[in-house]
Amino acid sequence: MADFLTDEEQAERIQKAWRHYGVIIVLSVVLGIGGVVGWNLFQDHRADVRQEAADLFAEFENARGLMGPVDEIAQSIEEQYPNSSYRMFVFLYRAKDAADENEWEQSLSLLEQALELASDKTYRDLIRLRIARVLFQLDRLDDALATITQVGEGYELSALELRADIYRAQGDFENATTSYGEAAELAGSFVVRERISAKLATMPRTPETELESNIPSEPEE
Repeated sequence: MADFLTDEEQAERIQKAWRHYGVIIVLSVVLGIGGVVGWNLFQDHRADVRQEAADLFAEFENARGLMGPVDEIAQSIEEQYPNSSYRMFVFLYRAKDAADENEWEQSLSLLEQALELASDKTYRDLIRLRIARVLFQLDRLDDALATITQVGEGYELSALELRADIYRAQGDFENATTSYGEAAELAGSFVVRERISAKLATMPRTPETELESNIPSEPEE
């Protein structure tokens, strides 16, 4: 129908449309530009925050490496970046330091806090493995065994060896022997394989192995 309108009529319609929709169009354009600018600013802010967190964590690592005070830096990371992976790493470092001092309860508490922050499966498996080791040191063998069963394939060798250690401490020598054997088969390192083989060689004999050793061999013809 616009083809049959005169130039003046078309101009009038454009003016009316502008009066009705011009503000909306302008607002939409402004909001669109503002959204892009706002998103860019948000991304820049996130990058700045990540860099600041990384710098603070580097300061924590340096202070720890020099055996200097780290509590204040760790507290800053926990307060300023409570949900960051850097806070998780701080917990892991502090848990290791506590374990080195045989402060097992403190180490366990720090590892449990790290686990709550870990979203990546690999980190969760690693932390569970460390929790199981600490529980083993605390003689909480059932809890340690329950935790180690949650560790995935990425740490299968370490999990099998620790599971065998737990079984042995529980007096379950049959399962301990089986787990040591499976771990030895997986071991790619000569040192690790020899360590596991040494544990296996010093296993107490089970009634089954005693019975097998007492069965006389058939005489040679």
